[in-house]
Amino acid sequence: MKKLLVSFLFIVLIFSGCSKNNKQMQKDSATGESQIAEENMEESPLKNTVKDVDEIHRDVKVNYENIDVKEDLSNITNLKAYYDEMAIPDKVKEHILKDGFYVDNSYGSEEPFQTYEYNEYLSMSNFVTTDSMVHLYHVFYDNTLRKIEENKFLPMLKSFNSKMLEYAIKDYEEAKDDTVKEAAKKNLILFETGEFIIGDNLIKSDNNLRVDEEIFNLASNEYKNIRSEKSLVSNISGEDFDYSQFKVRGHYTKSENLKKYFQLNMLYSQNKFYIKDENQLNYGNIIGSLLATKNILKDEELSKIYLDVVGTLDFLVEESEKASPVKMAIYYKKYFDKTSDINKLNDKKVLEKIGEDLDKDKLEIAGFKGNYFAIIPQKAPIDNKWAQKLVDVGGNGPSQKPIYKGIEIMALIGNGTAQKLVEEDKDIKKWDKYPKIFQNLKDEVENLPENFYNKNLYRGYFSLMKEFSNTYGNKSPKFMQNENWNKKNLSSALGLWAALKHDTILYSEVVSAEMGGGYDVEICNFVEPNIKLYERLDYLLNFTKENLTDRNLLDDKQLKAFDNFIDLNKFLIECSVSELENSTLSKEANDRLTYIGGEMENIFISFVDPNAKAFWELEDSSQRDMAVVADIMQVPANTWGLKEGDFQEVGLGYSNDMYVVYALNGKLYMGRGPVLTYYEFQSENRLNDDEFRGKLRNNELKQEAFTNTYSFNIYNDLGY
Repeated sequence: MKKLLVSFLFIVLIFSGCSKNNKQMQKDSATGESQIAEENMEESPLKNTVKDVDEIHRDVKVNYENIDVKEDLSNITNLKAYYDEMAIPDKVKEHILKDGFYVDNSYGSEEPFQTYEYNEYLSMSNFVTTDSMVHLYHVFYDNTLRKIEENKFLPMLKSFNSKMLEYAIKDYEEAKDDTVKEAAKKNLILFETGEFIIGDNLIKSDNNLRVDEEIFNLASNEYKNIRSEKSLVSNISGEDFDYSQFKVRGHYTKSENLKKYFQLNMLYSQNKFYIKDENQLNYGNIIGSLLATKNILKDEELSKIYLDVVGTLDFLVEESEKASPVKMAIYYKKYFDKTSDINKLNDKKVLEKIGEDLDKDKLEIAGFKGNYFAIIPQKAPIDNKWAQKLVDVGGNGPSQKPIYKGIEIMALIGNGTAQKLVEEDKDIKKWDKYPKIFQNLKDEVENLPENFYNKNLYRGYFSLMKEFSNTYGNKSPKFMQNENWNKKNLSSALGLWAALKHDTILYSEVVSAEMGGGYDVEICNFVEPNIKLYERLDYLLNFTKENLTDRNLLDDKQLKAFDNFIDLNKFLIECSVSELENSTLSKEANDRLTYIGGEMENIFISFVDPNAKAFWELEDSSQRDMAVVADIMQVPANTWGLKEGDFQEVGLGYSNDMYVVYALNGKLYMGRGPVLTYYEFQSENRLNDDEFRGKLRNNELKQEAFTNTYSFNIYNDLGY
């Protein structure tokens, strides 16, 4: 509630005068700053900006009729489409008879929908997977974020940096007090460095002609540090700084403008001005934060840019828990609003009040380091908050739990298979405090309010992973009633989680510790009947569409793609209901499932590049490659034998093909569909997507060991 109040007050402070229904801002002739009457505080036009939508819930009477598979698989009607005149490997028979499915990991597709298109060409039946649907949402989320960043946010932040530099120059010139002067100097170097990032050079521009030689040299050296990607001393703070954070990763490698956007955001988020140094208030850092906040408050254009960018990111990702201009505006308004002399900011009594208040903030990510101010501090995603509690931060020797694993996050949200793997993990067992910490956290997660995941897109995206744990009883298809299916679902959820970490790598504050000729066979398709997942996806799609449309962030082509995606998802719900209730799919439904690869491809292209007419026409080949990676934390000194300084990486690999046997219309069929793959490993350096893809192509990485019980390479493992 306190955070909401702070954000609301700040919004009111700078936006009340923009509404037709609000009183006009009154300009103080002496300071030029905006003054707002107290009675206007209830009239902000931006209250309740997140719109909720209805959720659908189908009441399904599960009565699926299973048919036993014969030992020789001869009663699988369309088997010859897969093994015509070829011996069926014993391991394939074993898995079909035991589990009703298997995954062939001998190769991977660039995109999941390609499997369906290959099936169409080879006259194979489609098994439509939840993986292919949730992956489409990842494609939408990542590409929508990319377009907003490149087309909207970067131009806005260029203007923002230029104006902030102008004000920083003025502050530096007017500062007489030594502490204020030093604080103004740090701000000036920071925004001057921003100009170098924007210009991608070390030449003075029209924006920084007034910067003196000393500041110019310090900023140019800072920019050189950024380009070095090494650990060096910061020219802004004078402290050690890990510049490898500026290595461009995620979708930001796709264009020069995105690279600039990435590094400019890193500049704003990774320059952390800590409120305390060794338990002593850092007056200069508090003053510097007030100077930057003052300059945003006094300029309506800057205020609007800042809230447009940060407010949108709060919805797309999450809010930050660290101090930003949003928080500091409250203090500036309270103590210094009518002060025109910046030297009066060095008021020790007032600064102590501010520092003490900031020190009380509940910090869940790297809280042991204390609170800090940043221009645009990184966000605090829910899973990062949980993960912080699952590592031993050390302090009294090497960490006994230096990293967290994806299975821990999945266990927290109710995945029973993940829970078993956590309990059996030999490394995790080394930390004697872990069982109690984990159980307390699990209890906390289980008791979250019902609408917790409906606050923003990150939480909605994350909530899809919960739905991979759904079960439908002993009258559901056989392939859904075994431990290997649960493991497959866990791997799929982890792959989606890795994609989410990739999509938000710039904004998430990391956890810290110290067609052709075919066969004459009947094609009978089947939809993976995880109805609850499709229902959750329906909510998320409508929630996303409603709120992005409200913010004018979707064009007509994207809206049409959204409608097509929503329609496809509703169609899969209806198919799933028919299957579980043992009803017959219509010929029209079966035909639509046969050509679903092309339908998914069209939705994919609409999200990635609406100007392309086909998948292969995408100009950037990386847009056709689904494999993505994200570093989620750095390895501290530890008792596990992990190399200190390495990076914990999680990756979504290429989709593998899953073969599933199902009963439909009184017969058995085999269908093929794509499943997501997940990789978790340590790397000496932070990896970008291209480097990760190279490792996959060179077979340097392995999927999680628990997948070996259902996933295998029929060529390498069987000599087939």
